[in-house]
Amino acid sequence: MHRFQSPAAVLAAFAFAVPAQSGNHPPNAPTITEPATDGLTLSPADVHMETAPFSDPDPGDHHFCSDWEIWTVTPSERVWHADCAMGTGLVHVHLGDGVFENSHAGRTDLEPTSSFVLRVRHADDSGDPATMWSAWSTRPFFTGAASLIFPLLLEDVSSLPVPRWTYASDGSPVILPSTSREPRIIVESASRDLLLEIRATDGIANAIANPAALGEHVAVRVRIEGGDQPITIPPSDLLFVDDHCQTHRILLPSMTFYALATHVFWVSTTGSTFWGDPSQTTPYFGWLARGPAMPWIPRTGF
Repeated sequence: MHRFQSPAAVLAAFAFAVPAQSGNHPPNAPTITEPATDGLTLSPADVHMETAPFSDPDPGDHHFCSDWEIWTVTPSERVWHADCAMGTGLVHVHLGDGVFENSHAGRTDLEPTSSFVLRVRHADDSGDPATMWSAWSTRPFFTGAASLIFPLLLEDVSSLPVPRWTYASDGSPVILPSTSREPRIIVESASRDLLLEIRATDGIANAIANPAALGEHVAVRVRIEGGDQPITIPPSDLLFVDDHCQTHRILLPSMTFYALATHVFWVSTTGSTFWGDPSQTTPYFGWLARGPAMPWIPRTGF
């Protein structure tokens, strides 16, 4: 999990422990890599914020922490912040890593169909309060309507806790039968960048392949590859945690793994799945396969 502390407390303690060094230069202003460009329309509940690695003109300085803020445009008001973020929060945070305030106090998402500005700055470990902070970098963006469907974006699936594939009816594990051609379920990008693979082995347990992080967020789809005989699976849930400790539940419909056939599902931010085609290079949300039961209640447990 990320570690966020009061900036005043952190910096005061750090400045006391590390004397200010003469001739220190501020870090370079961070390069914002997510959102990737100005003016993108993003999900009001799932804003990915990321910068390129820390850069400083002083060779001996290292990245100490980062300040992240989101402001409304009219009126200009800070509505979310993550102060002096450390760990993975040095270069990458989500809305759940910070605090909503002012007009957004008590919320867990941003106001839909609105204009916002992301601000971020880096701090070095020089201990000099006057020069340890970079200039702010900014990225304007918009939030879409609450009714819009946005793709689930991931760059990594955590190996712990171990991802689970369970029947929706009772939570028991889905075990693929052993066949000469192994059926498998794959979580990937449209260009087949692998995030997670579960495949058949001996009919007693499945094998899991969980590669290293991709290095960038991709729109998620699930690809099903059948074995050499048909297999029917009732509605099931694919559960895992991403690299920012966020729990995800992909809602898979009842389906048949036809012999040697391939099926594709696009995944939304709610975990809903939509029938797709292997040739598609962008998410398609026109044909719902399975969505949350209504009324929808967020499930936070794994």
